[in-house]
Amino acid sequence: MPLIEVNNVENYGAPSGNSYDWIKPLIGVVVGYGLSVFTAWRLRVKERNKVGKVFAYQLESFKESLRTQVEALKDYQEKVLAHEYSTIIIYLEYKFDLIKSLDRLTIIKYLEKKLKRDASKWVSKIYNNFEILCAEAKTLGEEYEIFQKEIDTFLTTYRQNFDALRIELILHVESLTNDEYKNDTLALKFEELIIKYFDKKKIDLKAMIALKTTFHSELNQLPIIHSHPLHPKILAYNFKAVDLINLMEVKATKHYNLAKRLEESIREKYSIFYNEEMKDSTTEANPDSK
Repeated sequence: MPLIEVNNVENYGAPSGNSYDWIKPLIGVVVGYGLSVFTAWRLRVKERNKVGKVFAYQLESFKESLRTQVEALKDYQEKVLAHEYSTIIIYLEYKFDLIKSLDRLTIIKYLEKKLKRDASKWVSKIYNNFEILCAEAKTLGEEYEIFQKEIDTFLTTYRQNFDALRIELILHVESLTNDEYKNDTLALKFEELIIKYFDKKKIDLKAMIALKTTFHSELNQLPIIHSHPLHPKILAYNFKAVDLINLMEVKATKHYNLAKRLEESIREKYSIFYNEEMKDSTTEANPDSK
């Protein structure tokens, strides 16, 4: 048997099988990688368009929310000035949370693709003004809670002071004889005022403020009888009560101004967001009115 087969010599060094077989796996890798990159790109584009459209929708829907908030603030301010009980619902922060949850960089890319220009400064401006607006709204919400507690405290203090003086009147009258009572001008006038302004009447904030120019004004006009045991007590009570009412009016004015500032801030931010002035509902209903 020969050491080397002739056939082996003829085929020595020649590739076995198809000469392109080694390229097939490489082509598969390249195609697979290309498809992977393309799929990832398509997903990013899809996600970018989705986030961008959600942002545009939320921003547009926020327009009506701002208008509604302004109308609620205007009504609330009127109630505060009139010293009437009112509640205010602040929901701007919740609305902004929907927008804030979206990826800012993705929004910028979406807008730049759509508008063919840089959008980073505009988006940052939108978000920064949203932050300012929500901080102001949060402050008003917190101040509202404080204001309501102050009202409760003032009313409680006012009633306690009045009840204390009324007890003094009752004790004084019980110490008098019938003839003394009939001749006690100060006690009789004081009783008349109490019946006139307090009997079977609810004393809320509005009623308490109104007593400053009615009940307390008339208390100052009672007969001055320095020797009367009730005279110094009435004077002291009246001074404290009027001072309490004055302080409550200051608190109400401060709270009104806070609500007014938020309304003005919303109007200002509205023009930034939408490049137009906010119109009141009455103006829209009557476009010819000035």
